[in-house]
Amino acid sequence: MTQTIRRVVTGHDAQGRSVVLSDTDARVHPLGRPGMSLGDVWATSDYPPLVTPDEPDPIREALDFTIKERGTRLRILESTPGENDPEPWMHRTKTIDYAYVIEGEMCLILDDGVEVVLKEGDTVVQRGTNHAWVNRSGKRCRMLFVMMGAEFAPELADFELFSPDELHATITPTER
Repeated sequence: MTQTIRRVVTGHDAQGRSVVLSDTDARVHPLGRPGMSLGDVWATSDYPPLVTPDEPDPIREALDFTIKERGTRLRILESTPGENDPEPWMHRTKTIDYAYVIEGEMCLILDDGVEVVLKEGDTVVQRGTNHAWVNRSGKRCRMLFVMMGAEFAPELADFELFSPDELHATITPTER
């Protein structure tokens, strides 16, 4: 990512008053796909999440693609223009994702060949479907994702899910 992701986390002091627990940059992870990187901002492992006075940071050193059935994850994706794979990386996660285009344009590709160009301010509700993201524009794209663990109906449960091994590269954090 060319921009950092400032992450301010609030919590409670011993008297129950609101305080800033941390004000740091979120870790950025280049993907094993040309021109794409991810930054995880926060995650929960259950819903509703238990709010404690001083929560430990739930974001691990390595990028985590697993989201528990009742968990959530806030993620930022950045894609540089013209550096995408010639063959889009189709994948499916066991999540419902709310996606918002912060900046630029991104093309959403689905199994049936439909390609939807998303522009700044557009949203997508990704309901566990097989898909790929491609930046065919001439500018950087940044997207925000709120991902929630989901269960598939029996008639959808047998379809292949994403495996991090499909990235064909080691995913490691990049320090700012």
